[in-house]
Amino acid sequence: MSEIKLPQDAARPSGGASSYASFLYRQLPHIVVLVLAISGVAYTNISHQPLVGYWEFLTLAMAVVCVVTEWAKVGDRHARWQLILKQALHWGAILVAMNIMLLAGVQQFMPAPATGLVLLMLLALGAFLSRPQSFITPNLLSGCRDGCCRPRDRMA
Repeated sequence: MSEIKLPQDAARPSGGASSYASFLYRQLPHIVVLVLAISGVAYTNISHQPLVGYWEFLTLAMAVVCVVTEWAKVGDRHARWQLILKQALHWGAILVAMNIMLLAGVQQFMPAPATGLVLLMLLALGAFLSRPQSFITPNLLSGCRDGCCRPRDRMA
């Protein structure tokens, strides 16, 4: 079997509890948003009505988290403006989709517990799509980019 080549940082042995704490610290903003999102789903299920403002705030907070966590990885001023613009357009589209789901006409077709889960899925999808350079994606895709796949298996 062929091995997938890992970046140098991923190939180094971990430092134990220190690397785990560092990983948790880097992921802390995302964990906080996750806890808030699950709390929003729980409230929606208990009260049988979604908090429109809460979900809008959470979407904007997630947009800010995505910009702040990627800010240090972007080098020059032009790339930073491009990051802000891309994230604003991306999260604006997620916000529009959430507001469509919260319209009264759409709410008639779904039970109240489903609304919270749909909004959570939209937020999760937005988070996944906004970070294409997450820690798992390069490791999974580097095998095909580095030539271990047959030519017909390579992604275009």
